[in-house]
Amino acid sequence: MLLRAIAGSPAGGAADDNREAYVEDRQRYFPIDYSDQLWRRLRDHALSQADRLVIALPYPFIAQGLARQPLGLPCVEGLRGAVLERYASHIRADRLRETPSQFVCLRLDDAVRAFVGDIATLEGWSWKRGRPEDPCFYRGEQPILTTDSPNSCITVYADRTERTVLEQSGVRLVEPLGAVAEPWPTP
Repeated sequence: MLLRAIAGSPAGGAADDNREAYVEDRQRYFPIDYSDQLWRRLRDHALSQADRLVIALPYPFIAQGLARQPLGLPCVEGLRGAVLERYASHIRADRLRETPSQFVCLRLDDAVRAFVGDIATLEGWSWKRGRPEDPCFYRGEQPILTTDSPNSCITVYADRTERTVLEQSGVRLVEPLGAVAEPWPTP
């Protein structure tokens, strides 16, 4: 699945065939401001577009029958009915990690949306605070907003129209290095 490819685990099959067409219409961008207000704007935009949320949870031991095991954090146990997929990987946010994490893909139902809305900052998505990390929003297999919350990194996936809407709401985005981009602000 493409979700696994972006979250960092191997993907395969038909999802790879659709990825090239998807990338042609959409671009990867990075915000130039990481304020709490910006996070809430991006989160709310993603919630309005997405139908899935992927979160990273601690994976303290190798579990046989992972789907039947507790999710690991009490705050997400009530969301078990929204679980679409669950897997473990040593790759997280495109980096090989020494210890594995478990990834849970949730359907964005009312309970999941309320849970996401209650976490007002990206820093709030932290295992140290008893919450999942790395909230990533998808529409089907297509990423809308991905994060590496321990490192405060946000990636926005948008077409030209979506980028314009985001920028009109006060979100300034730049393209990855090597592409035509606006200059970084200087202090």
